[in-house]
Amino acid sequence: GQGGRRLHQPVRAAAPADGGDDGQAGALVGAWAGAVRRGLKRRPDFFGSIDPRHSFTQAPLHAIRRTPVLIRRPNGALSRMDASAAAPNFSFFALFMQADWVVKGVMIGLILASLGSWAVILDKLFRFNTLNRAADRFEEQVGGGRSLEDVAGEAGANPPHALPRMLQAALKEWREAKTRAMTENQTAFLVARIDRILDTIIARETAKVEEGLGSLAIVATASPFIGLFGTVWGIMHAFQSIALSKNTSLAVVAPSIAEALFATAIGLIAAIPAYIAYNKFSTDAGKYAGRLEGFADDLSTAIQRRLTER
Repeated sequence: GQGGRRLHQPVRAAAPADGGDDGQAGALVGAWAGAVRRGLKRRPDFFGSIDPRHSFTQAPLHAIRRTPVLIRRPNGALSRMDASAAAPNFSFFALFMQADWVVKGVMIGLILASLGSWAVILDKLFRFNTLNRAADRFEEQVGGGRSLEDVAGEAGANPPHALPRMLQAALKEWREAKTRAMTENQTAFLVARIDRILDTIIARETAKVEEGLGSLAIVATASPFIGLFGTVWGIMHAFQSIALSKNTSLAVVAPSIAEALFATAIGLIAAIPAYIAYNKFSTDAGKYAGRLEGFADDLSTAIQRRLTER
């Protein structure tokens, strides 16, 4: 009975009677065991309040992107740097400044060609609008029932437009022939001479309105190939950089390739407006030349009718 009750009683560590080394060792073991139990109950501060059931991959992306990076300076000191600050700059000005000197020369040439083509485009827009409005007004005066001499007199001595000059030249030949008697052959020669004079005026005016279209054609056809040359040169330079750095990562290759492709983009920017403008103004020049030829035919017919009535 009494022996059985002693089996269920907790075993207590007997304190040494003399306070020797055995007692000190037992105290140290007990303190260490308590510290271990308290440390297991607490999570490390590194995990914070993250639930251990969750994965670390569920952390927000902005927290990962903004992770500070320690960079060692040449003097050996460590400096904190944001990872996003090392991203390359792909703005147009940055691509131009970072490009090779050959690619820069290609870009500058294409930009100058584009500016020249736009100068021609604006000049042609203004000129064709002015010529067509003046032609409309003059044709309204001629078709208003007034005499050709009155219309030619109102145009002045040296009219800037082609239609009044054509009318004045035809009437001048008519006035010289009216003062003398003419045979049928002389009348035919007079009509042929008037046609040649009108054709000369038409050819000169057509050459004036077509001036500058050749430069648009050159820019439209050559700019893409010049830009392609800059692209090929830039890609060759990029491969050389890869070979020297022995690094094929996209961060090393992307800036050089972007600079090379930027040359092709400038070539297309210069070529597309020039190509569209060349086709449009060529059509407008053809229409204007046809308008002058139609007026010349009507004027020649009117002169022939007057000669026949004589």
